Amino acid sequence: MKAFYKTGLVKVIIIACSFSTLVFFAGVYAPSRLLTEFDDSYMYCRYASNFLAGDGFSWNASDGVAYGATSPAYLFLITISKGLFNAGNAFLLSFVSFSAGLLGLVTLVYAGYLYGKSLSRWHLPLLVVPLCLLSSSFRYHSFTGMETTLAFFSNAFLILSVIHYSRKPGNAAFALILFSAVFTFQVRPDNGIYSMLFPMLYLLSLKIIGLKKVFIYLIAFFAAAGLILLLNSYLFGSPLPVPFYAKSGGFYSGYAGRANWNAAGYLLRFVRDALPFIAVVVLFARKRRVLALLSIFVPVAATFAYYATTLQVMGWFARYYFPSIPFMVFAAFITAEDRLSKKFLLSSKYLLVRGSLLLVFLLPILYTPLRTGIEGWWENSLSETQLYVPETVYVTPSQQPLETIPWWVSIQYMSSVVGNLPPGVKVAATEYGYLASENLHAVIIDMAGLHDKGLVLSGFSSSRILSRYPDFIWMPHTDYTLFRKMLLDDPVFRELYDYYPGVFNYGVALRLGSSSYREALTALDSVFSRAYPGRELADYCALPVK
Repeated sequence: MKAFYKTGLVKVIIIACSFSTLVFFAGVYAPSRLLTEFDDSYMYCRYASNFLAGDGFSWNASDGVAYGATSPAYLFLITISKGLFNAGNAFLLSFVSFSAGLLGLVTLVYAGYLYGKSLSRWHLPLLVVPLCLLSSSFRYHSFTGMETTLAFFSNAFLILSVIHYSRKPGNAAFALILFSAVFTFQVRPDNGIYSMLFPMLYLLSLKIIGLKKVFIYLIAFFAAAGLILLLNSYLFGSPLPVPFYAKSGGFYSGYAGRANWNAAGYLLRFVRDALPFIAVVVLFARKRRVLALLSIFVPVAATFAYYATTLQVMGWFARYYFPSIPFMVFAAFITAEDRLSKKFLLSSKYLLVRGSLLLVFLLPILYTPLRTGIEGWWENSLSETQLYVPETVYVTPSQQPLETIPWWVSIQYMSSVVGNLPPGVKVAATEYGYLASENLHAVIIDMAGLHDKGLVLSGFSSSRILSRYPDFIWMPHTDYTLFRKMLLDDPVFRELYDYYPGVFNYGVALRLGSSSYREALTALDSVFSRAYPGRELADYCALPVK
């Protein structure tokens, strides 16, 4: 009777803790955070708005379709949402990512109940909710408006489909796995490793399928992936997203911010976020589950190895790694169910060995000097970036430098300027997500290489940018040293543009012969006065000096 009482009390605590955490998160924590300031997320809204206006999935309607939105599945979701609901971009983006994160949690909990009787009896899958919500990364990604939480959900759905097949093998269940694999691949192309390897490796480890079924799956998956690439080419003009070419190639030569996006630091953050689930595996996994666990960790390791080769721009809070947490949760489910279904005793030797192994994961997380050392090692291991300095010196009448404005505030100021310019005005920039989504009347010339495949494949060229005669240039972020040098040293730029260095952090330039010159100067002067009280815009118009 006493044991029954204790068991019931534990269940009540688990249920109460899980539901109270969820209610607090959704009802109290979330409402004030549904206004994203993640600039890249707004790019989805521009594509969606152009599509709904009948211009296809285009960045600029006049340029035709483009594949700058990394996640086609998320783009379709945002497009449908914008078509159905009359909501501001900031709220809509945050609400969609928030909802996808909650759906991912629900999917993981259901997968845990479906997977194990012992897990279900103790209601342990519910613990996924508070353990994830206590993670600052989950809370952060829930409101960015990016596809990150949708990728979290799609990976959880892939796991659920595999569990379903392992319980009830059949053609319908097999088709569900294939559908979920293709779906998660469309959510993020880098999920392709999970889609291709995880389902069959796991089912092979349980001896539920044979090699014949594996070949059928791979043929079907690659056929579906091939059709998707063809569909992408039709819808977006490219089989792969333009950022794939930019971030994997040498487009970002001279990029001074390379060390800011620290892959080692992001990996350690992922380990910290997934530590409760990793700890269960490290402490309690048994040899008989090694193959099942390897079917999870091998695809994860392969995916993370790929991430180490890319430039993880805007990778805050381990954004690229975060969607892999469902696999860590599933590994914990496997381990916990295996242990709970059998009576087991832990010897002191066992605890010493496993505890020491867990310490390997804990030390870089808890011991700051070690964590800092690992992150520093990663920075030092990067090939040294060559930074570029313009040969042309620009001198302004005022010698008093302008104050640096917070990044998001500068974006909003620039959006206000462009909002007062006439339809068809051409604006070149690198920080253009919010600016582009809020100013559909403007042609946004991409200098960051996320929407212009031709620019990426040929390499940045000031002549390519200036040949489009931008009326207004918000100069590249100061991290793009090569881009800035090429523009500032270009004789066409010196001759045809009024340049205001430092304005809105990176500097702006107005084309003298533009039909929109007067409107642009008036709008810039008005917003400049708000941003820099007591300063005169004319005092910051620079002249080039060799």
